[in-house]
Amino acid sequence: MQISLDNQILIIRAAMDMLEDLHNFAPRAVFPHGKRTGLTESQVFELMAGLDPLIPYYIKDYHTATTADEHGGWNWTFLLEYTSTDREAIRRQQEETAEAVHFLAPNLFLSKMPDYVKVYRACSFLAASASYAGEISANPYIHSPYGALIQRRCSSQGYAQALALLLGEAGIPCVLVGGFALKENGSYADSRVEYDARTRAARHYWNMVGLETTDGVKYFHIDLCWDIRDGALSLQYFLKDDYYMRRTLKWDEDAYPSCPVLPGGDVRSLVKGWE
Repeated sequence: MQISLDNQILIIRAAMDMLEDLHNFAPRAVFPHGKRTGLTESQVFELMAGLDPLIPYYIKDYHTATTADEHGGWNWTFLLEYTSTDREAIRRQQEETAEAVHFLAPNLFLSKMPDYVKVYRACSFLAASASYAGEISANPYIHSPYGALIQRRCSSQGYAQALALLLGEAGIPCVLVGGFALKENGSYADSRVEYDARTRAARHYWNMVGLETTDGVKYFHIDLCWDIRDGALSLQYFLKDDYYMRRTLKWDEDAYPSCPVLPGGDVRSLVKGWE
């Protein structure tokens, strides 16, 4: 999606203001609504993490309200809870997580492996090593990669952030996607979703990964949180296309790459022998 120069300036100014608020542990921060910038909520936090890699470790949880400013423009107001206000403690968490990623990567990824196998290996490791946790009261770090890689308990957001870090070490494009779980027959498609009482929706996170195909790099969905069954991958939500994922999830499709059907079809045959 093309972003106009005016919008780029708006995003940069807003990002710097929000970054200052986060550094000061402000209880709320404002960012122009996606209708103005084209960015989703999860992309806003990815932008913040790009400016300061410690940011994913700052946020314990957040809720979002849509508000209007004095000029009639729509904004998001993020109501923020922090894991800690001790910057050194947060820095140590980030460093410990980075060390874990640097240690794991050479053991998970071999140079001869195709990229889709590296993706499979990263997902399999996280499936076996980290269990799902949805209650922040029990663990304030579940929405961060520290929760997934160090404490071994995380939410869908923690899984998605940890996968992005591991695949980044392998040089594989990986996008964090924030969206909502849809209901099937009156209940959510999976019990592992975080219900947002303010928006009255089930917030959920997953990834899109970029793989080289005969038509260039194409992106495919991976919902690691929903794909884990008894510590292993079911491959039900592994390298899927948009049409498949629309059955159970909703996201701003204009803000993310489109995902086609995986060439070659049978994922199990592709990863056979690399389990």
